[in-house]
Amino acid sequence: MNSHLWLMWTWHPPVLAALGVATVLYTWLVLRSERARPGARMGHPAWTYAGLFLLFLAMESPIDEIGELYLFWVHMLQHMIIAFLAPPLLLLGLNGRLPPVPEWVRGSLKDLPRKTPGRVLAVVGWKLLRVACYPVVSVLLFNGVFTAYHVPSIYQAALADPNLHALEHFLLLLTGCFAWSRVFSPLPEMPPLSYPAQMAYVFLDGLAMTPVFAFITFGNAPYYDWYVHAPRISWLSPMDDQQLGGVVMKLFAGGVYLGVFLRAFYLWGREERAAEARLVSSGAGAGVEEVDYRYATRGH
Repeated sequence: MNSHLWLMWTWHPPVLAALGVATVLYTWLVLRSERARPGARMGHPAWTYAGLFLLFLAMESPIDEIGELYLFWVHMLQHMIIAFLAPPLLLLGLNGRLPPVPEWVRGSLKDLPRKTPGRVLAVVGWKLLRVACYPVVSVLLFNGVFTAYHVPSIYQAALADPNLHALEHFLLLLTGCFAWSRVFSPLPEMPPLSYPAQMAYVFLDGLAMTPVFAFITFGNAPYYDWYVHAPRISWLSPMDDQQLGGVVMKLFAGGVYLGVFLRAFYLWGREERAAEARLVSSGAGAGVEEVDYRYATRGH
């Protein structure tokens, strides 16, 4: 493999500007978040900064250039970072740091005292966000976008058109945030699913990825002519490269889903043990009160 390619960083001013703005805005949220939701449990800033750093690596490091021009499996690694690692990290760090959603935003358009364009847009945007984050809808959106972009004709069109490629990455990140909000929602007005429901959710979400994984991994021939005609910078044939990309997809996504599943299982167990402890404690307290009452009334 040409090792010098792994040292070639590419710089995209729009990406750097977007990440810079996101970093500044999040830092501002951190500085004012104690006033945003007093008493709320705050997500650690390291989570969101890690998510932003991973996005920087995915889109500015040699991963971007090699995945776009030479190796399918590297491009698949980039997609995994954008869709499976960055969204939950971004959401975790936002927990408790966003200001409360005003009641008028959560209401209906007919109840708005003044139907200014800004207020109408805010109400409509909130309703669309709630719909997009509804479990069934979020699974369909996320897997629909992920699957569509791996249809060979669409995939290769995105590689040939920088604007379409940028849109692809944006939609993967956006729908990834919708999907992962069912587990790591930072908004009390739109709480995450219960822990048992989270376990079922990530299982079904992972199951929905099976068709695209099988299509890529078990195909009889390379589907992406872009990589068939790309310069060979490794010992992998185009077919080996495609199959390795499918394996990267399955192992990476499967590892994330398994981790989230086990996290929900652990937190569910801890929640159940805490509830049992409170029940035992309240029962013991009631028993002590009954004994004290009997002692106080003995002989009367």
